[in-house]
Amino acid sequence: MSIKLIAADMDGTLLDSAKQLPEGLFPLIRALRARGVRFAPASGRQYYTLYEQFGAIAEELLYISENGAMVCDGSEIISFEAMPVEEVCRAVETVRVLPGVYTIVSTRDGGVYEDEDDPAFLRNMKMYCARPRG
Repeated sequence: MSIKLIAADMDGTLLDSAKQLPEGLFPLIRALRARGVRFAPASGRQYYTLYEQFGAIAEELLYISENGAMVCDGSEIISFEAMPVEEVCRAVETVRVLPGVYTIVSTRDGGVYEDEDDPAFLRNMKMYCARPRG
């Protein structure tokens, strides 16, 4: 049996403490691809954040993002599962009353958050959400 896919978690596994990819990763991924092995970053992060992070080789990868809710081959969405609207609304309502807690709702096109001016939230949100809309 030969290996066809290598999936790697991002935070706490592939990324270092500065949230940087390891040096030499891109040539390694290309060498794997030449042998018929696909590489897939797997994360709770949004697809667009992952895609941007892999820059020059972004189109060569599979992506398992949004905790598995969105799977893409390069820029092509091959699987997307959304939560029922009622559950999303219930979760947002629950979070709204918690002090110091903010909501980002991931969508097929990026992320939506309620207008917020907390600098720490905005800084962290931009680290995990490449296409935020407030």
